[in-house]
Amino acid sequence: MVMILVNGDKLIGKFERLSDDYTIPKDSFVLKEILSNTGFQIIPLPFVQTTDKTVRLKKECVMVEPYNPTEELKTMFMKLTSNLLIPRVNQLVK
Repeated sequence: MVMILVNGDKLIGKFERLSDDYTIPKDSFVLKEILSNTGFQIIPLPFVQTTDKTVRLKKECVMVEPYNPTEELKTMFMKLTSNLLIPRVNQLVK
């Protein structure tokens, strides 16, 4: 799903409705659009990383509720989240 925040950031990922006032993004990325020599490109950046891995978004921070992305964005998300290796001190976690 894709969600647009009031600051214009577009999030792609999985979203869990915690209550009427809060949504939790899971495995989410911010989609940044940049202009390059070949035109606009989308660069995915990991959304906020926390130690407890729970970030709650207030309803007031969301401009566009989650909606289904295009096939191109779905494919990008699948590539980003398949077989991720998260580096940790002295170990790798899959």
